[in-house]
Amino acid sequence: MTRLRVSLSIVLTASATLTVLSSPASARSGSCGWSVVTGPSLNPYINDVDGLSASDIWAVGSNEGFNESLTLHYDGSLWSVVPSPSPGTNNVLYSVAMIASDDVWAVGSMLDQESQPFVVHWDGAQWTEVPTPPPSGRSTVLLGVDAAGPDDVWAVGYGSSNGGARYHSVAEHWDGSSWSIVPTPRPRHHRESQLLAIKAFPADDVWAVGSWTHRVEERRTLTEHWDGTAWSVVPGGPGTQPLTFLDAVDGIAPNDLWAVGATGDPTGGSDVRAQHWDGASWTVVPSVNPSGFENWLADVSGVATDDVWSVGVIYGGFGTEAETLTEHWDGQAWARIDSPNVELGNYLSGVAAVASDDVWAVGESVAENGTTDTLILHYACA
Repeated sequence: MTRLRVSLSIVLTASATLTVLSSPASARSGSCGWSVVTGPSLNPYINDVDGLSASDIWAVGSNEGFNESLTLHYDGSLWSVVPSPSPGTNNVLYSVAMIASDDVWAVGSMLDQESQPFVVHWDGAQWTEVPTPPPSGRSTVLLGVDAAGPDDVWAVGYGSSNGGARYHSVAEHWDGSSWSIVPTPRPRHHRESQLLAIKAFPADDVWAVGSWTHRVEERRTLTEHWDGTAWSVVPGGPGTQPLTFLDAVDGIAPNDLWAVGATGDPTGGSDVRAQHWDGASWTVVPSVNPSGFENWLADVSGVATDDVWSVGVIYGGFGTEAETLTEHWDGQAWARIDSPNVELGNYLSGVAAVASDDVWAVGESVAENGTTDTLILHYACA
């Protein structure tokens, strides 16, 4: 796997596998399924998507080999490129969060000698870069953003320390007028820590997920919670594999939260990881591993307790090509839903469930000559 939300330089292995092909929510009428939607022809890396309605959806990433930030908008008929700032040498947006049609945030990083936090805001007319304080250290990358309200926006990621050799988790908060750094805790005996995604509920109930390392060869899930006063590390569910991390988090309510990622061991390959928060503890929930080698969930989004989507990639190993992976939770079990592929390599990195019959997944496809193009999938019911 090349990258999904961010390259982590992790090599994983697979264990037992299971393939399930089905259609979600058998009670739904009509024919439902994924289809490829034509987008702008680019050389992009699309990292995330969020939507408020069927005619107001944003996707973000980078274009032209990370040189330019990329923001794409869907108006109900067409996807189009909307100009966005690119102040650095490299400019990448990793995550987007919509509060209103004229209040949208996207975060990432830009290169100015070292990686610096990069935050932009959409006011309904244009994207504008918003200053954010860089945490102490050599470089900082923001990987996730979410909002509980216009004056309550959170961004998370990681920054370097010890001359750039090690990384530590980072959290920043927007209070309606400026961004500020909020200290995050580190697990005991931790060597490195990274926060990759965040979900914010009103009334000071915020979750961030990622990974931390105990030793060089071990990576474990990291789940942290904000209660309005401070961040705290919360046990993230059991795991027996030495390499396990969480790439995304989303929830219907504070007691109904999903986090997804991958788990494996250093010999190569991976199984998907899905875990659920019920208000008291995290529980690992069995999910589907169609490939005998590499299975990876990159993002999760839901509209109801029994209607949650997760997307990623599967890879069968040497001599095979990467394929899209979409899975659906119906309240009882996760099931793989067949999804299309184009070109040779196909990667899904973001999903946004706008409604039960209106779900978007974004990523990129890789052609035989090595060039990338937009990959946009839409789930709908006839």
